[in-house]
Amino acid sequence: MISIDNISENITNLLFLEEKNIRHLYGCSNCGYKGMLHHHGHYNRNVITLTQHFMISIQRFKCPHCGKTYSLIPFFLIPYYIYTFDVVVFCLYCIFNLQKRSNYVCSILHDCNTKCYISIQSISFFKARFLSKINLINSFFCH
Repeated sequence: MISIDNISENITNLLFLEEKNIRHLYGCSNCGYKGMLHHHGHYNRNVITLTQHFMISIQRFKCPHCGKTYSLIPFFLIPYYIYTFDVVVFCLYCIFNLQKRSNYVCSILHDCNTKCYISIQSISFFKARFLSKINLINSFFCH
């Protein structure tokens, strides 16, 4: 299971804290355990922002009671995506608000970050995913 870390920090500070292994996670949503979960290793993950490409370490935790494992990802990442939230929102903004084509958005992103090799297919996926969830998004903002 993936837990999103909602602490607002800049990426440099986040990388420093993870390097020092300071993060902790409490409570298991699987069994209801309330204590601190045990550190259970880490894995590296590539991250592409609007201006940078780097690798971060994702801390893993394990519930001592039921054995369920959790990964604590920072707030700016979307689970299972290499691109950060700001890249996805930028793509959607260009497509829907600015009425730009996917190949134009690809070239803009590559100009901002030469290591950002986003494909037209990825942008089309973002667009299709957004449109498939539009009713859920609308209901979220209506209430």
